[in-house]
Amino acid sequence: MQTLSITDIIAATQAGSESLKDKDKKMLIKALEQEISALTKQKGKLKKQTIDNWNELLNSINLTGLADYFCLQINPEIMYEFGLYLADKLAEKTSGFEFLVHNYLNLFRRSPFLIRIYENRKWEPLVLKLIRGSNFNLFRLFEQRLEEYANKVLFNELFGERIVSHSWREVNLNLKIYAYALINHLVNGEEANSDKVAFLMENSLTMAELDLACLTSGIVNVMIPANSVAQHVEYILNQTKATLILISDEKQLAKLKSVKNNLKYLAKAVMLQGSAKEDWVITLDEFTAETGDESIKLMEKMQQNIRIDNLAT
Repeated sequence: MQTLSITDIIAATQAGSESLKDKDKKMLIKALEQEISALTKQKGKLKKQTIDNWNELLNSINLTGLADYFCLQINPEIMYEFGLYLADKLAEKTSGFEFLVHNYLNLFRRSPFLIRIYENRKWEPLVLKLIRGSNFNLFRLFEQRLEEYANKVLFNELFGERIVSHSWREVNLNLKIYAYALINHLVNGEEANSDKVAFLMENSLTMAELDLACLTSGIVNVMIPANSVAQHVEYILNQTKATLILISDEKQLAKLKSVKNNLKYLAKAVMLQGSAKEDWVITLDEFTAETGDESIKLMEKMQQNIRIDNLAT
């Protein structure tokens, strides 16, 4: 049988599942198992080129329709040894290595593979170690799924019998706009990770997008049930020290106005529907209108600093 190098395997996987015959796929799996076994026997620190090759290979498997076939055919024990090797190497903190672990976890989570290792408890501590050690937080998870599912539906909105679908790509564009705005309007923008944003909103697509904008940017959000009475809203806002609140409409604004003098930390409210005379209340359009370069830079910095144990994630 022809021996395939890792670059040969990458080239074959990038051609896509439909371009490969069954015998070619089987040969690829065999070659991949051999490459994994050879990798796990390597001593010393991994070279960056090696990490880049494996990232390219696993990412290609995940994105070209080969993932399910891979998960059905790969020897689970070889996959387990691969995971152990990655876990041991995490301490080296080589550039790109965390993404290699993330690509491995993206293969691991596929249903065909999970079914094969069902009730095999040895995987649990390994996967937990990989998730924590590689800081596989919600921002990284969302970015990974966005790359894979960009044009697939993430949310559906129901309007009577009519359904309006929203793709991952579309939602992500809104997330960025809302994340920039959130950072721009936080009272302590330079210390945004310590600020909290409260939600007093009815369920909606915008609410879900604002929630994800917080979760993927390291901003702590405080969910207040939409049916809360004014006294409960006052108590939650003062206890959490939220400086910004997002509200649905005049109905929720009325609750805030009735206790505003008792709110020690709240500086601003953003109302999704309608408008208000109060100078501390702005509309959603006003909220998103003043994003500058500093907000963008700060958001990128915050996302890079997110840790899996942060309160926001």
